[in-house]
Amino acid sequence: DVSISEDKIKAAQKLCEIIAGYASSSEREVYIGRVSENLSLTKEGLANDVERMRRKNAREHKKAESRHALNSAKNYGDRVNIDAVKNVGANAAEETILGLILTYEEHRSAIAEGKLELSADDFFTSLGRRIFEAVMSLHNSDEGFNSLLLGEYFTNEEMGRITKYKINRGELSANGIDVLQNAVNKLKQEKQKETEKNAGDKLASLKRKQQSAREQKSKSVNT
Repeated sequence: DVSISEDKIKAAQKLCEIIAGYASSSEREVYIGRVSENLSLTKEGLANDVERMRRKNAREHKKAESRHALNSAKNYGDRVNIDAVKNVGANAAEETILGLILTYEEHRSAIAEGKLELSADDFFTSLGRRIFEAVMSLHNSDEGFNSLLLGEYFTNEEMGRITKYKINRGELSANGIDVLQNAVNKLKQEKQKETEKNAGDKLASLKRKQQSAREQKSKSVNT
């Protein structure tokens, strides 16, 4: 009952939390306007609350990434996700993405409908790539996504890791589309860095081979 001050405050807080999850400032402004009209509250006050929640969500996301990075760094010899230690930043971003799409249908839909650009090729680890492909394949199937069906694609150890991703995500309050977009951007940045590094290594290797060939040719001429 929004005629009661306490209930109105609770309703406003809940709606502001939802609005804070929208990445588009235009969408936030529209929804703030609607809430302002329905609850007879000022747009300025609601906007301030939304921005405060967005800053809080950003801090939580940063802390979560740091925790993921530390956990990944500790997992040398990880037999479930052997690629994790090769790029800590990429693995942390993957864990965020996977936790979100395993838990929230709206995030799976955003990817499936092309509202958020992400493909299996963007993933760094083999496990992350396989989980993404399986989740999106089930989401696009006639039956729809059901986490229980993932057991057909993964070992018990891998299913344990998948469950861990969901639990870790569930412990956080910041799970909006902006968090997913930030993680996707981070993953793509790390993948691009790795691609450029590999290209540089190949170029250096080619130059060494060419130099070696020239030296061998020079020796042959001299002898």
